[in-house]
Amino acid sequence: MSAFLTLHHQIEFGNQYPKNRTRTTSPMSFTPHSEHPGIFTMKFRISHTKATQGRSINLILSERGISALRLVGITDEVIKRNSTPVKGKMVHTEDGRGISFLTDGKGRSVLYSVLRKDLNEVLLTVAEKNPNVKFFYKHKLLSCCFKTGKFKVQRHDGKIIEESTDLLIGCDGAYSAVRRQMVQMLRFDYHQSYFEHGYIELCFPSTESGQFAIEADYFHFWSRKQVMLTALPNPNCTFTITLFMPFELFEQINTPEKLLQLFSENFPDAIPLIGKEKLVTDFFNASPNALVSIKVSSPPFVLSFISTFQNLRLTNFLSTLRFSQCSSYHVEDKALILGDAAHAMLPFGGQGVNAGLEDCEILSELLNVYKCDFRKVLSEFTKCRQKDAEIICDFAQSTYHVVSVIIMSGL
Repeated sequence: MSAFLTLHHQIEFGNQYPKNRTRTTSPMSFTPHSEHPGIFTMKFRISHTKATQGRSINLILSERGISALRLVGITDEVIKRNSTPVKGKMVHTEDGRGISFLTDGKGRSVLYSVLRKDLNEVLLTVAEKNPNVKFFYKHKLLSCCFKTGKFKVQRHDGKIIEESTDLLIGCDGAYSAVRRQMVQMLRFDYHQSYFEHGYIELCFPSTESGQFAIEADYFHFWSRKQVMLTALPNPNCTFTITLFMPFELFEQINTPEKLLQLFSENFPDAIPLIGKEKLVTDFFNASPNALVSIKVSSPPFVLSFISTFQNLRLTNFLSTLRFSQCSSYHVEDKALILGDAAHAMLPFGGQGVNAGLEDCEILSELLNVYKCDFRKVLSEFTKCRQKDAEIICDFAQSTYHVVSVIIMSGL
């Protein structure tokens, strides 16, 4: 769920530490003091909406993400109950072979495939039990002032509400409204690039006996010259299938015959798993969605310029030029972006949700270390997180090309 948060300085720290944690992070609850604090989202409560066919890509949870979930009281049992274990990747060649790669080479590290809607529901259920957290659904951010902390939101009935906050956190996705406000500032630099392929969601149903149609403990790839198919298992013994291909090709596949020809030429083993009728129905009931990668950074020449003048101790000159705001994920002590708002990435590495959850854990640790001094916390967050996030974004894109090379080499 995409949302932005408003937090205030009065914070209570819990004193219960997870049993298997070695870091100094404890649970936190934020105590608001204004009429409209909390979590604002443009969407309705997930349990009150229907799943949208064709738009969702399953999430892959690793230990990096699970560690953050434990901090808010989500147990391993809850995670396992809502997910399916995945021990590695399986690449399907054109001649029908399946080449498997274990996550850590020995099968000790397990990932978990989870439906996006299910994970959102678990997180919302936990958050709503906290008396210090309030949700405001169908609220759209219109504007915010990073000097005063004031912001405006529009409710679903059209009414505009103006409020203020000590800290605004944008967890509102790749098309972040909070980041859009930050971009309007001087020297805020970010890079947005669209992948050449779009995607739609399909499905491998369970077999007649209620079992998985193919090996359930792998992230499956069918990579071809122009198209790619991926499959991730679900707890109900189905697979969420994602078809990636150029938008131009989506436009050309405009009849059932062309669709079946595409699959016959590229994924013949997938046709009986989906079923011809279901394949045609699901494909033409969906519209291709775009994949975007976001990197937020300060221009290198600006960073070099700042470093040079700081070394010369020309602090008054720097203050005049307002270089103190030249940070990427935050604005002074008033705003911060996390997750896809800061570093949206392609789905092929299965790291997007883990990077976002890890953001939350790191932020929690920094709030503890710096006693909720937002200026220090946000500055340190950008410093320790930005480079790692850029590397993960690059890794996600390289995974697509690595799988393609494996297929083309005939391994």
